[in-house]
Amino acid sequence: MEFSGEAEHDMPELFLLFESNPEDEMFTKMIREELESAINELPYDQRDVFVRHEMEGESFKSISEETGQKVSTLLSRKRYAVLQLRSRLQQLFYELTQN
Repeated sequence: MEFSGEAEHDMPELFLLFESNPEDEMFTKMIREELESAINELPYDQRDVFVRHEMEGESFKSISEETGQKVSTLLSRKRYAVLQLRSRLQQLFYELTQN
């Protein structure tokens, strides 16, 4: 998941950075909670395609076959989801990468 072209790390890499002590575990928990909250705020169609493709690893073709939606529609929905997530989480991401 890409949050900013200027950032040194992407979000999955951040989970690897914070795992060795209680303070790091607190940061990891905070990131996961913020990400979950942001995903839950997405409109259903965007959330569904984002979760299925990005988090569950399902292909756009498979989602398309199951839902009857065109792959181009699914790509567009995921793009809007990523843009919304990026906007929603950008400040947290910035604060965590400046340390």
